[in-house]
Amino acid sequence: NNLFVCCAGENDIGSGRSLDSILETFRAVLDDLFPANDDSKKQQQLLSPSNESKMIFFGPKFEPWLADDNASRKRYAKLNNGFQRAIHNHPMSDRMKYIDCLTLFCTKDSATLPGAIYGGKAMADNKYFDADGLHLNDVGYGVWRRMVEETFVDWNGE
Repeated sequence: NNLFVCCAGENDIGSGRSLDSILETFRAVLDDLFPANDDSKKQQQLLSPSNESKMIFFGPKFEPWLADDNASRKRYAKLNNGFQRAIHNHPMSDRMKYIDCLTLFCTKDSATLPGAIYGGKAMADNKYFDADGLHLNDVGYGVWRRMVEETFVDWNGE
């Protein structure tokens, strides 16, 4: 089995790319990895019964550098919703798992406050991030690793 583990979108927002453009590219990537047409050569290679490919996709996460940038935080939230919809609406969605990371790396108290996402109250917890306030550190990647392992076990019944 092929297992694709992916994350995308945060750098695109930072570079000023439109949400529509990001989501259009994301849907095209999903279609390339998981074509719905049974006669597709790609599908025969990637998704044959003996080689049922699957994907775990980590959505965007609030990062420390976003603390005072509510406009970018809102774009992250909209992108998160768009990624979830794209996977949910894809004909091969049963082979995909979306992990909502938007507030996963926020302080537990702030992540559950009313207005946490769109009101700017969810604050990234520095314990998960490198000093640059952008990239995950070993603790943060450990969270992702555990989620991949749990999802893999769920899918494979191991």
